[in-house]
Parts: sequence; C-alpha cells; structure tokens
Amino acid sequence: MIRFGFDVGGTYIRFAVFDEAATAPLWAKRADTPVHDKNNFYSTIHDLFDEACTLYDRPERLGFSVPGAIHPETKILITANIPCISNINLGAELEDLLKLTVTVANDADCFVLSEYFGGEADGKEFAFGLIMGTGIGGGIIINGKPFQGRSGSGGEWGHGGPVADLDKYQLPVLECGCGQKGCLDLYCGGKGLTRMSGFFGKPGLDAVSLVKDWKNGDRHATKVIEAWCDLTSSRLAAVLSPFDISSVPVGGGLAKSQDLIRFLDKATRQKMFNAPITDIIKPGKFLLFGGMRGAAFL
Repeated sequence: MIRFGFDVGGTYIRFAVFDEAATAPLWAKRADTPVHDKNNFYSTIHDLFDEACTLYDRPERLGFSVPGAIHPETKILITANIPCISNINLGAELEDLLKLTVTVANDADCFVLSEYFGGEADGKEFAFGLIMGTGIGGGIIINGKPFQGRSGSGGEWGHGGPVADLDKYQLPVLECGCGQKGCLDLYCGGKGLTRMSGFFGKPGLDAVSLVKDWKNGDRHATKVIEAWCDLTSSRLAAVLSPFDISSVPVGGGLAKSQDLIRFLDKATRQKMFNAPITDIIKPGKFLLFGGMRGAAFL
C-alpha cells in the first residue's frame, strides 16, 4: 500500500510518498507556501501531487496536515498563519481539485499520530505533542485517534489570550490572526523569535540565526532565547501538569536544536507540579517528516 501525505506550514509545503510501514519517505519534495494567494496555493498542491503520480500509482485517498483548527461539524478551517485558506472547507476544495478522498487534520495531531506509530509516544493510550515551527501548536491522541474537542482545537496551546509576563520583557500585546490578542504563537514560534529580537533592538534575525548565536554565547541572542524560554515554559508547565505524562514529543523547526529543547524541558519541569526528575520534552523520532507521515496515516 502506498501512502501520500502533505504537511503544510507557514513557510513550506512538504509532500511525501510512503510505503505501508512508513519508516522513511520513498520520495519527498517541498515548495514555498503561498500564504496570501489561494490560486497559487492550489496550483502548488496540484503540481506536487501530479509529479508524485508520475512516479507512483495514484492513491484513492491522501492525508493533509495543516496548522489551525478544523471544526468537527462544518469542517471549516481556521488558521492564523496561512490566511488564504482560512475560513474555508479545505478538505472539500482539495477533493474537488485532486479528484480523490482527502482527510485534513491539524498539523500537531498529525505529528503526534506519527509518533504514536513507532515513535516517542508509541502505543500510548494518551499522547500529547508539540509543534514548534513557524508557529506554536499542540495535538492530543487518545487510543490512536486525534482528539478534536468541541471546536476542532483540542490540544492547541499557542492561542487563547495574553501570555503571562509580557510586561516583564516590555513586549507589546499584539493582535493575533486567530482573533485574540497576545497569543503565545506571536512571540514564541519561529516568526515570534524574529519579532522578539526586533523588540529587543535587532530586527530581521531569523530563528535559526538566533539559536546559533545563543549557543555561541551572543548576548543579544541569549536575552531573546531566555525570554522565549521563560514565556514558553510558563504556559507549557500549566498545560502539562494536569496530564502528568512521561513523554512529550516535539516537532517543527525549533525542535531540530536539541540544546534548545533541553533548555525548554528543564525550565518547564521546574515550573510543574510534582516536577518530573528526567526529561519529558524530547524531539520526535520522526522529527524531519512527522507531519507528512502522520497525514499519511489518516
């Protein structure tokens, strides 16, 4: 059985073909995400799909991972980072475009689903995982099924009102694309790190550069990363404490830095009730292609 999976983020559209076990992609490709141009977005999806179909048998269905919430009843997607596809029934439009069955799910749900099948959350009855990429997200898997909740936003911890301690770092309360103000996603995703660097006096530095400079002891980068860790760990500790779970896989671009994730893990555990002794926040086993892999299992 051949599986197709898309993973759409605020920076890239990633697409892969897997075999039944999906231990690694048979073929994969990525393209820039046209976040403001819906026609260009669909054209990019169509071109990637057609290219794969010249190499492998056309599937009867495919999975599609996307940041945001899909309402369980209306199937309307709300996504802050890709406005051209927000407030639409993305699954129905993709089915019309590609002429096959499409299942759309939250990107964090897809990542955690991938980790459920052979990864850091392998076979666990309850699994919670994080996405730390362009934005901040989370997903819950219960008995191998994504938990959507009332509105399709189950597991989302990057949105929902002002982050504590913004005033501690003299950060402004910004309006978020989700409709709220001061969401964690605005300050602590990859784009958020760039924003925070600008607020601290050095605009234009991307997350990769900031993490690299932090590891090299740069004072500005250290100030940014320490503020990022404080804000992120405070929210994360509040989210994780009630679940008391032993392993939280992390996906997304920021998870590629093990030093950064260890730093976040230590700070988070120090703020949790009945603090765990050993690391719980860890890069996912399928970090590099977990979103696509999870989508392929939908």
